[in-house]
Amino acid sequence: MSQKRSYPKHQFGIALSTISGIGLNYQVETSPHNALAFTFFTFYQSDSPPDDLDFYASVGAQYQFNLLKTEQFRYYLAPAVSFWYIEDRTFKIVRENDVITKIINKDMNRIYNFGLIGAVEYKIMNRLVLNFELGLHFQTSDVSDDTKFIDRNPSGTSFIGIGGGFGIRYAF
Repeated sequence: MSQKRSYPKHQFGIALSTISGIGLNYQVETSPHNALAFTFFTFYQSDSPPDDLDFYASVGAQYQFNLLKTEQFRYYLAPAVSFWYIEDRTFKIVRENDVITKIINKDMNRIYNFGLIGAVEYKIMNRLVLNFELGLHFQTSDVSDDTKFIDRNPSGTSFIGIGGGFGIRYAF
């Protein structure tokens, strides 16, 4: 005898979260009460590689505990983590007399995020799911001049505050 699923087991889409990362998002229901979500993104831009380069990578995860789940929505709590890597390389050519020197400047920042998220997920169509999250956010990072994206603390010390995010996924 087959059992009808009222809520999809797999979801794939895009997520933007200060706590659990930015990028492509895959979520799998591990039981009727729990789900795992993974986020990954990488971006590369360069005019003359490898000396002139902007590189960004983000990887994150959530372990979601359902508080309430119906056919159309669910509320959940999730411990979440992410790691962001940002690198900015530039160069300049210096001429002194007959000597040409290439000077390469490399600025790198590693950002670690941890948090506890409360979220709501809502099916707006049969297979389209929106989620919104808000939570306690702890961030620590390297000392860096590169403050691109959302490094909340480029001085290299820790940050504690509120973080959040949203996502849109296709459920299957």
